[in-house]
Amino acid sequence: MKLAWEIGEYYAVEDESLVEKINKVVSSMVLTIASAVAGVEQVSILLSKEGSKTLLTIRISNENKPLSGSLTDKLSNKSDTNLNTKDINVYMTSLLLKSYNAEVSYICNNNLIEVQIRLT
Repeated sequence: MKLAWEIGEYYAVEDESLVEKINKVVSSMVLTIASAVAGVEQVSILLSKEGSKTLLTIRISNENKPLSGSLTDKLSNKSDTNLNTKDINVYMTSLLLKSYNAEVSYICNNNLIEVQIRLT
């Protein structure tokens, strides 16, 4: 799995608690993606500003085969998560996002899953 990281132009984070949130969310999402999504070729992360919020855009892709949308289903339906060893990372990530009052949206296409996380 290849990991790419990019920070949008003119974006500087000066709030230490926000930096800590970003680090925890990114590391949790990467671990969750690695354990919950089969056939990931590349994960790219873009950090940018959207109004007063910080936007983390995480793109999961594989050019050669379709990706399952089960990750987005599991993160969206937290109460339906079966707590087996494979899904525990998804559940813990959903709890982390909830504790940060993060707004999360998803786009699932054949070879691309895009997760947008807005933090305040």
